[in-house]
Amino acid sequence: MVAAMDAGKAPPPAMDAADQALYADPSKLTEPIKTMEDKFKLLPAFLKVRGLVKQHIDSFNYFINHEIKKIVRANEKVTCDTDPNFYLR
Repeated sequence: MVAAMDAGKAPPPAMDAADQALYADPSKLTEPIKTMEDKFKLLPAFLKVRGLVKQHIDSFNYFINHEIKKIVRANEKVTCDTDPNFYLR
């Protein structure tokens, strides 16, 4: 919604306070969110855009595609407790 607006126009009256703040200064979109209260305020909008299930699936996929590889690399040889002849390298 914010991306489609022109910077020189006044915000439409139907916008909530958060949208109006971003409309006034779109560069704030890239600034880090510092306090937990501010992060919590963003949660409803995040869930509205992404959805809770999509967030969990994306998080799981990131773990499988990236983090597991880092874990395996950090532990050069992963052995099985029940069969020491079975290992991952």
